[in-house]
Order: sequence, then C-alpha cells, then structure tokens
Amino acid sequence: MNCYRIAICFMLWAFNSQAQDLVKFNEAGINKTTEDKLVTIILSFEILEGYHIQSESESLDGSLATEITFNDSNLFEIISYEYTKKQNEIVILSQYAHRVLIDVFEVTVKLKLNEQASNSNSILRGQLYYQACTDRQCLFPRTLNFQVPNI
Repeated sequence: MNCYRIAICFMLWAFNSQAQDLVKFNEAGINKTTEDKLVTIILSFEILEGYHIQSESESLDGSLATEITFNDSNLFEIISYEYTKKQNEIVILSQYAHRVLIDVFEVTVKLKLNEQASNSNSILRGQLYYQACTDRQCLFPRTLNFQVPNI
C-alpha cells in the first residue's frame, strides 16, 4: 500500500510542476494611451529564467507557435495587435532552427471604444497560448489568462 501512496504523490507532484505558469503577465507594466475613441495598450509578459517559448511564427517541425487571443466585447473593437518588443533567439532542436522568445516581450493592442464604453469600466480579457521549453525538452502547451481593467 505504501508504494501506491508514493506513486500517487509523485504523480501529483509531476502534474503540479507541469501546470506551473512559465510566463507571467506583468500588470504593473501595462501602458495605456487614449486619443479620442482609440486606445493603445502595451501588454508586458515575462518568461521565467531557464525557459523560452516558441515565437509567434510557424515552425518547420510542427512546434506550436505562441498565440494571443482576446475575448469579444460589445464595448470596444480590436483594430490590431502585434508583438512589438521581443527578444528572439535561435535554438536548434531535432536539426531544425527555431525562433524562440526569451526574457520579456510586449504585445501592442489597438482598439476602438464605442459610445457605451465611455460610461463604463470595460475590461480587456485575453489568453496567451504558448509552449515553453528548456534547452533539453519542450513541455505541454499552456494557456495564460490575463485582463486589463479600466480601458
């Protein structure tokens, strides 16, 4: 019976270590500027030391590209978004060169507020879907939920 307890504890530990967020959303790093009904928001993300994530571009061997998505809202329309500040590095895995993101990266989002948004505190909600890797292995993909209040 003791062996089963040890096995269950190991599996729970392994699951929890796999579930750890390896990218952090930096709420303090949010930068918003508003001009008329147009809002520009700079979102800042930090990749934990010792890890990198696949870039936002497709890879040759089928590795998952990093994706950012935003929830729909009737208070604003997302006009565009792009990865603006990023540190790329080239990593060779299985004979393929991968462009990866390291350290800190930013995504600039431009949105247009509608008339109802001026009377309420709207929230931009989104998800960052990424696959983190070390220099030895890639982990299961993860989703990081984030939100920006008071648009």
